[in-house]
This record gives sequence, C-alpha cells and structure tokens, in this order.
Amino acid sequence: MHLISLELHNFRKFKNASLQFPEGIIGIIGSNGAGKTTLIEAIGWALYGNKATRTPRAKEQIKRQGALPHDDCWVRLRFEMKGNEYEVIRIMGKNFSPDAQVKINGRVAATTATGATKFLEKAMGMDYDSFYTSIVAKQKELNALSDKTPGERKKNMLKMLKIDAIEKAIKKVREDKREKNYFVEHAQKLLKNIDEINEEIETKETIEKELLTSLKSLGEKIDDYGEKLYEIEVRREKEREKAEKYNELLMKKKMLESRLGEKINNKREKEKELNELILKRKRYSEIEGAANEYDEAKRKKDELDGLRERFFEKKNLIRERLEIEKNIKKLKEEKEALIKEIEKFNETKLMKSELEKKLMEVDEKILHFEKEMRGKEVEMKQILKEKEKNENRMNEIRRLGPESNCPMCGRKLGSHFEKLIKDLTEQEIEFETRINDLKSMIEEHKREIEELRKRKMEFEEEKRKLEKNLSRMEGIKDKISFYENDISSKESRLTEIIERLEELKDIKIDEEEYTMLVTRLKQLEKIKFEAIKLQKEIERIPLLEDDLKRIASEIISIENSLHEIDREIKEVGFDRKMYESVENEYKEMRNEIEKLRGEKIKMERDLLHLRKEIESLKKEMEEQRKKGEEIKEARKQIANLSLLEDLLLKFKNYLISKIAPSLSFYASHFFSVFTGGKYDNVEIDDDYNIFIYDRGEKFPINRFSGGEEDLANLALRLAISELIARRADTNFEFIALDEIFGSQDNERRKNVLNALNELRKQFKQILLITHIEEIKEETEHIIRVYEDSEGVSHIRLEGR
Repeated sequence: MHLISLELHNFRKFKNASLQFPEGIIGIIGSNGAGKTTLIEAIGWALYGNKATRTPRAKEQIKRQGALPHDDCWVRLRFEMKGNEYEVIRIMGKNFSPDAQVKINGRVAATTATGATKFLEKAMGMDYDSFYTSIVAKQKELNALSDKTPGERKKNMLKMLKIDAIEKAIKKVREDKREKNYFVEHAQKLLKNIDEINEEIETKETIEKELLTSLKSLGEKIDDYGEKLYEIEVRREKEREKAEKYNELLMKKKMLESRLGEKINNKREKEKELNELILKRKRYSEIEGAANEYDEAKRKKDELDGLRERFFEKKNLIRERLEIEKNIKKLKEEKEALIKEIEKFNETKLMKSELEKKLMEVDEKILHFEKEMRGKEVEMKQILKEKEKNENRMNEIRRLGPESNCPMCGRKLGSHFEKLIKDLTEQEIEFETRINDLKSMIEEHKREIEELRKRKMEFEEEKRKLEKNLSRMEGIKDKISFYENDISSKESRLTEIIERLEELKDIKIDEEEYTMLVTRLKQLEKIKFEAIKLQKEIERIPLLEDDLKRIASEIISIENSLHEIDREIKEVGFDRKMYESVENEYKEMRNEIEKLRGEKIKMERDLLHLRKEIESLKKEMEEQRKKGEEIKEARKQIANLSLLEDLLLKFKNYLISKIAPSLSFYASHFFSVFTGGKYDNVEIDDDYNIFIYDRGEKFPINRFSGGEEDLANLALRLAISELIARRADTNFEFIALDEIFGSQDNERRKNVLNALNELRKQFKQILLITHIEEIKEETEHIIRVYEDSEGVSHIRLEGR
C-alpha cells in the first residue's frame, strides 16, 4: 500500500487542505495541537469511518467547529495497492449523516458509509485496529517494549498482535461455565421428589370422588324441597291477590276522603274571600270621583313641566354664552404670544446641522488615530516575538559555548561564537530601539485621541441642548394648532347658542301656580293608587261565584264514590291472619332451600379448588421432569465448555510459541539494518524478555547503550507491524512514526534518524510526526502543519 494524496475539508481543525505524498523520509512538523496526528487520523477515517477517530461516539466533534451547519465535512484519500489505484471519499453531511464512495482505477467499487468500510476491510484483509497497529508506531509503545516488567510487556505485545482476543474468549468460556455450574447447583437443591408429588395427587383425587357423591345427595334433597315450595307458592299467590285488591280499594278510599276534606276547606276560604271583595266594591264607589280628578291634574302638570324645562334651558344658555366669549378672548391672546416665540425655530435648526458636521469630522479623526495605533501595537507584538526568539537563541548559544555545534547549521561554533553573539546583541538593540519608537508613537496617538474625545463630548452636550430646544419648539407648534382648533370649536358653539336663544326669547313661567298644582297632585295620588288596586280586585267577584258552584257539585260526587268503595271492600273477603300464616310458611321453606343451596355452593367451590390443586400438582410434576432434563443438558454443556477452554488455552500457547520466533526473526532483520550488520540477532524468549547477541554471546537489552536500546525497541515495534501486515497478506510501503523521540538527546535522535535511512528499501514512505524543529535537517521532505489566528490548521510542503 502506497500513499498518493490526501484532501481535507472541514475535518477537525482543517478548513481546506491538500497534500501530495512524496517518497522518502517525510517530516511532519508543527507545534503541539496544530493537527499533525490529525493527518493520520484522516487516513483512518477515510478507510474505516468514525471508529477510526479519537472520538468515535462524538461524531459532531469531527466536523470543524467554525463550519456552518449546512457545510459538509469530507476527506479524499488516494493510494496504490497491488497494482491498482484506489480513491476513497468519505463525507459527513447535514445532521452528521454519513456517506462514502470507493473507486478502483476510476470505476466505482462501493458506495454508502457501511458498504465502503466493509469493502476496504476485505480488500486490505484487516480491521482498523490491525491497520493502525501496522502503520503507526508511538513513543509510548516503544517504551512499553523495554521499560515494563515482562508480564506488562507480554500483555502489550499480545494486545498489539490481537492475540488478547483469545484471552477474552477464554474468559467468556469460563464465565459461561461458572453460570452453568451455578445453575446446576441451585436447580439440584430446588428439585422435588416426583413420587411424593404423584402420591399427593392420588390422595386428592380420592377426596374429589367423595365430594361428588355428597353433591349428588344434596341436589336430590334440594329438588324435593322445591316441589313442596311450589305447592305453598300457589296458595300464597291467591292470598296475595286478595291482599293487593283490598289494599288498592283502601288506598282509593283514603284518597277520596282526603279530596273531600280539601274541597270543604276550599269552599269555606272562597266564601270568606267573596265577602271581603263585596266590602271593597263599596269603598271603590266612594273614591271613584277623586280618582278621575287626579288624571286631569296630572295632564296639566306635564304641560307646565315642558314649559319650565325650556325656561331653564334659556337661563343656562345665557350663562354659557358669557363664559365662551370670555374664553375665546383669552385663547387668542395666548396664541399670539406663541407665534412670536416660534420665529426662532429655523435659526436653532441651522445651528444643530453645523454641530453635527463637526461631530462627524471628530469621529473620523478618532477612527484614523485608533487604526494607526492598532497597527503600531500589532507591529510591536511581532517585534516582541522576534526579540524573544533572538534572546532564546542567544541564551542557547551562550549555554552551549564555543565548543558545541551550531543549533541552526549543525557545524562547530569555534571562532564564529563571538561574532554570532555580537550579531545577536546588535539585533537585540535594534529591537529595543524600534519598540521604544513604537511606544512613543502609540502614546502620542492616545493623547490625540483623548483630546478629540473631550472635544466630542463638548459638541455632544451642545447638541443635546439644541435638540431639547427644538423639541420644545415642536411642542409649541402643536400647542398653536390646538388653540386654533379650540377657538374654532368655541366660536361654532357660540353661534348655536345665539340661534337657540332667539327661539326661546318669549318663554315665561308662573311659579306660584305650578307649586299649588304639585301640592294638590300629591294629595290625589294616594287616592288614585287605592282606586286602581280596588278596581283590579273587585273584577274577581264573578269568578269566585262560579268557583263556589263548581266546588259544591264536586263534593256531592266524591261522597257518592266513597259509598261505592265501601261496598267493594266487603265483596273482596280479605282475611289478614290467613295471609300472614301462608307468608310465614313460604319464608321458612325458602330459607331452608337457600341454606341447602349455600352448602352446595361451598361444596362445589371446595371441589373446584381441589381440582385446581390436582392440576397444579400435575404441572409441577411435569416441570420437575423438565428441570431434571435441563440439569442433564447443563452438565453436558459444562463438559463441552471445559473441553473448549482446554483447546483455547492450548491454541493460545501454540500461537505464543510461534509468535516469539517470528518476532525475533523480523526484529533481527530490522536491527541488523539499523546497526549496519553489527548486531544481526535479536531474541524474544517465552517470558517476552528481550536479548541481543553480540559476537555470538546473548545479553539482556539493558546491557547496551541508550541509542542501541532505542534502535532495538524500534526494530521490535516494526517487527510487530510486519507480522500483522503479513498475516493480512498486505504489503505496506509506508509507515508513520508518531513522536517517537520523547525526551532523547541530540545524539540518540541522530542514531534513530540514521537508522530510518536504512529502511528506505522496505518502506518507500516514512512519515515522521514530531514537534522537534531540528529533525527537518535530517529529512528529505518537510510537511509543515500550523494554525492561523482563527485557530484553522493549514499544510505547507517545504523544501530543505
């Protein structure tokens, strides 16, 4: 597998980035957090989707934080494998919806996110974990191969080679076996004796037969009592018919007697009321003349009331006319005073316009000086950064001394040391001079801005006063308009009043005549109301006389009906003692039958409960048989799981025994390449201890120098990658080494870099991810990863 190109759009911190992968040792350099490792993550995401990212469950973190909601996030990867060119594009669209497409030599081979991942896993013969372990090596993995105890080292190496999956399988088999043993142990304790359950069933079936015999006997007795109850019911029905007829006639008699009493009382009340109305008719005749006089007096008062109303209207209008004339004169005087004041409005408006122009000029000057000041501040920050770098470089050179190598060119400093210190000191002085000049300029701009802001505040205060005056004048205009409308309205009303007074000029009234009329009307009013009330009441006399005739006729009819009912009661022949005797006999027989039926219901309920117990016992016996079969089956499964556990343990030991020689073989090959053939044999024993042969003699790895130990760890890590790749039958022509230098000194880093040059025959592309700037001197190509001021990452391919 050979990388060709990579494009990123809104992936992690990259907005738009593209990269063509050259051959050789490629240094991917940048500060921590800039996005170096993101490039390897993007390759994994293109091939395997979200599970290949640092945040597989938080897919929203994959898309760039500053991207718009409708923007897509995508990665396009091109690579060559087994003579074919692959192009993979994986997309995260709106609402984080996934999609992907795979092309081989320009033709579509797979679509959809899931389909593309499955296709690539099959094509490369490995899942993401195997792929990542094969192509990426980290410092912490290298340290884990020598710095840990043998047990920890073995665990880490088995995890890298995915043999720990067998450990997980063995653990799962043991858990299943424990669960089965637990089931058998507890199920055996709860298992009951089937013979005892069967004996209990037979006992209950015997009781069931006895209950059925008792039920039959009780039913026959209930039937015999039922026949006797029928004979009593026939006699009881005849007596009940007589009782019902007797009670019905007795009720009718009581109702008629009650109606007769009501009619007699009603007759007495109406006779009394008729006598009272005859007396009222006599009183009405006495006051009828006075009542008629009231009507004439009321008509005359109504006429005088109309005349008085118009007279008082005339008096009110005269008073209103004088008030309006006075108000109109006052309003006209106030209006004239306001008109004189409003003449200053235009002059004030012109002053405000001139002031606004001055304010705009001041604002423009403030913006100009602020912009100049910001530019000087940015320039000063840049110079301060350069000054800090210069100081750090000078301090580093002073620390190293004349006998050390130059950190920039790698050559020995020697006599060049003093000149370099002098140049850096002069540059420091230039920085200080420029910074002081910029500070003076910034302070001058601040003073000018402060002066302009004071002037602006004065102008704004003057403007507020003018605006307040203009606002007041606008209010005066509205007030003049209000006065004009008010004067017009009052003049219109004055015209109406003069016209109405002309109509009412002849209206006069006699107050003495009016007072005498009102007094007499009050005297006649009580008599009039009494006459109206008496007239309505005496109109009822004819109706009462008719009611008395009708009530007398109804009393005679009711008395005749009472004589007829007494005759019918004698003909019924009802005997209360006979009725009560038959009723008691019926109740006694009925109670006896109900008692027997209650016994029968209880016996049937006992029988039903007994049958349910028998059925439950039969089900329990069947369940116990099934539980016994389940225990037998579980014991078989326990035996099979024990066999599977033994086979998995043997298979794991077999793999481990095969892996150590294979790892030793590939590690020896890489270590020989790194050391130029000085050491050609590395051995990993059964306990995963690491040994190196020196002139045929075996030594532990910690016997050798730090640089040689680094190379041995790297060789072993590459051997693990080679073993995984060969297992998948995939040839990787590239490898990524992620921050493998850790805290190594210059000498040990140089040893590792020299060793990597020897790998170029096997790996055409070696991606060296690091934040150490000095590495770029030892690599063929530099890929610079950096952030801009907005936190967006970029890629730049630099020449050496």
